[in-house]
Amino acid sequence: MIYVVGDLHGDLSKIKKLHEDKKLSKSDTVILLGDTGLSSTYEMFATSLKKQLAAIPTNFLCVRGEFDALNYTTYTESERWHLNITEGKIHDNSYKQKIWNCGKGDYQEAYPNILYANDGEIFVIEDKAILTIGGACMQNKQWRSDIFGIEFIPDKPQKVVKDKAKFNLEQYGWKVDYVVTHTCPYEYRPTDRYIPDLNTAKCFKRHYDNEKFLSKIRNKLVYEMWLCGHFHLDRTVGNVRFLYDDIYEIK
Repeated sequence: MIYVVGDLHGDLSKIKKLHEDKKLSKSDTVILLGDTGLSSTYEMFATSLKKQLAAIPTNFLCVRGEFDALNYTTYTESERWHLNITEGKIHDNSYKQKIWNCGKGDYQEAYPNILYANDGEIFVIEDKAILTIGGACMQNKQWRSDIFGIEFIPDKPQKVVKDKAKFNLEQYGWKVDYVVTHTCPYEYRPTDRYIPDLNTAKCFKRHYDNEKFLSKIRNKLVYEMWLCGHFHLDRTVGNVRFLYDDIYEIK
């Protein structure tokens, strides 16, 4: 079975409850919609989370959230140039890349059942074609960068990601079964969930790059259901489903 779970932010209670209820096995896949906590700047905390997930005998496929940039490290020299990644900060040689169920992702040998999906990849799991695209606007990005001295992957989707997503979709005739993303297409933004502070207002007024790119994809794509997280709510609008407390089961 395939289970899709919203933002965790380091809280694995939903995963543990899912494992308790469903008795997860190696034949199952749990898709995490970003902001997992697995790339926390607190290394001991992140390592603890990874060890707990590695102890569960199932496959975890992680979509990139805006707080997950540190995990997405295996880029070609060309991709690093496009993403403006500084060697030694985001790049981490402990991550390797592999193809799993037709899609590419990054993993660490110590935690082989945790795969971080590369943006724009299509995975075929249990005969379901699943498009994965991460990223979202990060609140207080500059403040976090200044305080923690960390360079984050840019908020807006880069040309290398757009081109790869379009190329992969062309191979599938612009038809997949599911789309899993961190944020949502532009026209589905739940504006009632916006936090009314200055930084958030600036973020959402100025940076719709991810959402607009996803809208362009959606307008051309044939799909059954679009699953996303980021906004910390459970809501269904047409065939777009926001997940936070709920867990979606792909059958």
